[in-house]
Amino acid sequence: MLICPRNFIEFIKQALSLANKCTFKDYLFDSINKASYCKYSNIENEYLSYYAALENLVNGFKNERNLHFILDQNSWKGFNKNLKKFVKQHALFQQEKNKRQLIYEKLPELNRISFSSAFNLFCQCYEIDLSDLWSISGGYEYSLTKIRNLLIHGGRFEREKFNLLFYAKCHLKWTLERCILRILNWNIERSNVSASFLIKFKAYNEWQKIRNSL
Repeated sequence: MLICPRNFIEFIKQALSLANKCTFKDYLFDSINKASYCKYSNIENEYLSYYAALENLVNGFKNERNLHFILDQNSWKGFNKNLKKFVKQHALFQQEKNKRQLIYEKLPELNRISFSSAFNLFCQCYEIDLSDLWSISGGYEYSLTKIRNLLIHGGRFEREKFNLLFYAKCHLKWTLERCILRILNWNIERSNVSASFLIKFKAYNEWQKIRNSL
């Protein structure tokens, strides 16, 4: 159980009150459902569901703080016009109308705050310490986000990499659970997803070895 039975009454009284006051409670309740569901057809679907739940929390936070875009609509309109002018005049694209169009189609993405940056702000806001867990993003070939991207685009983990996917799934779930608990203002040390509790699990102790070996 995520919360010890002896603390559950205290937890549920606090959690229900704060959850109902949460400005993105629909996202929060959906994430709780995904975190607690236990009948996934396979580990890949379970992983993607946990990641979607995490995205829900961050999207709710972004809605609350108006963090979806870097520039406002008017500023972006002018900047986007300048970008297109630059691309059109660049030597690599002057004679390449089709390639210019491909670049233009990607420009709107430049004005969106990345998931990684939004997630970092989210963690700062709710004082979520994930330093002991597998990182969501970063320079490693197998960050939790890169694993998600691989799965969502049809990638597979063969037998020699199955431990990596299993360990990553555990860390993603622990990350999600800590995020939910901190939104509910619960002390992680009073839960079964604290470092002192997780230390007994192999997936917690050996994940760096598995990740670095691949």
